[in-house]
Amino acid sequence: MRVIETDSSTLLAPQGPHSFIREFDYSVNPYGGCAFACAYCYVPSVLHGRAEALGGWGEYVEVRVRAPEVLARQRYKLVEKRFFCSTATDPWQPVEKKYEITRRLLGILCEVPFRFGLFSTRSPLVLRDVDLLARMVGRIEVGVSLPTDREDVRRIFEPRNPPVAARLDTARRLREAGITVRLHVSPALPASDDFPRVAGEVADWVWLDWPAHRRPEWVALYQEHGFADWLTRARIEAEAGRWRDVLGEDRVKSGREFFVGREGRDAPRSGPIALRLLDQPGA
Repeated sequence: MRVIETDSSTLLAPQGPHSFIREFDYSVNPYGGCAFACAYCYVPSVLHGRAEALGGWGEYVEVRVRAPEVLARQRYKLVEKRFFCSTATDPWQPVEKKYEITRRLLGILCEVPFRFGLFSTRSPLVLRDVDLLARMVGRIEVGVSLPTDREDVRRIFEPRNPPVAARLDTARRLREAGITVRLHVSPALPASDDFPRVAGEVADWVWLDWPAHRRPEWVALYQEHGFADWLTRARIEAEAGRWRDVLGEDRVKSGREFFVGREGRDAPRSGPIALRLLDQPGA
């Protein structure tokens, strides 16, 4: 794994009307690249060759060492806004254990009156930061990515990812700490009949989706293992119906329009955190 320290000042990326996460005002990516290198990941499709130039997707991580400094300076932009962390990386991938970029961002976010924040990860390392996440309860959700509960399927598509049991335990422990937890079953993959029940025990709700980007190499992987029907929206909607039969309509959502989540759509405005703590434009 190639670790590249960069002094990039890019952190808060505004989201336009055509963005997949257009209900959010900003995306926040503390790193570039991702060590987990899921076979179905959409990010290499939108990097336009940058991943290959740096050695291939999953072979490098860019550490944005100035990210906390940038957020401290620009945090006024998040007042009463929604943000998603992260669109193109995992904020708690292995290098975070050393650099603690995400943890330092959380410390700053605790003092910002944002409207709603969604964090997404597949790493048990997120549990290290429960103390900071708990300070933002009511304004955040943590999405734990787990497309399948079958270890044989995980090893095909996610060989570098934490095991299924570790991610289920991560979701359970976050929820026990009072943090709203969603399970990201995305892209949904073949799973056991018991997956919806188990997921319902560890998460507040579940979001399912179908693959949005279809790189030839991972379409071939689906086909090689007899999973080609799982590339279709119809198959995933049928799977979502199975989940709803177990957990109910309110706890199971599917498709892009529900990614922002229930709390994100209706989140109350933030409490009276002192605005004098925030930098003003040009400060």
